[in-house]
Amino acid sequence: FNIVNLKCTVNKKISEFQINFKLLKRERGGWHPFLYDINVDMCDFFKRPYKFMVFTFFYKYAKDYTSMNHTCPYLPNVEIALLDWGINEKEILQKFPVEIGVYAIHTTWYTNKKSFLQINATIVYE
Repeated sequence: FNIVNLKCTVNKKISEFQINFKLLKRERGGWHPFLYDINVDMCDFFKRPYKFMVFTFFYKYAKDYTSMNHTCPYLPNVEIALLDWGINEKEILQKFPVEIGVYAIHTTWYTNKKSFLQINATIVYE
């Protein structure tokens, strides 16, 4: 069981905010796309989460641990955090069954169409 802690401070007003979210699976020849490669407009997501069903599924596991829970704008000097977050693998696998293997989650975060953060994780399911 792993715990994730992330903190960042916004240094200028953010009114445009997107996340590219993709799942990959390790197979012969390297990493290959697995099911999802989606772009989420986070400003729109917090206004209309029902439009982003896949991302909503994953976000619900982090929402109680993050301060990123409102629509744009994000103002300067505001801290955005994800603290003491752990993934309940059994619960996810009951709703999202996958075969044994090595998987990855890659996220790239953008503001004003410029990348400013990447968060990548590898998950080994045995």
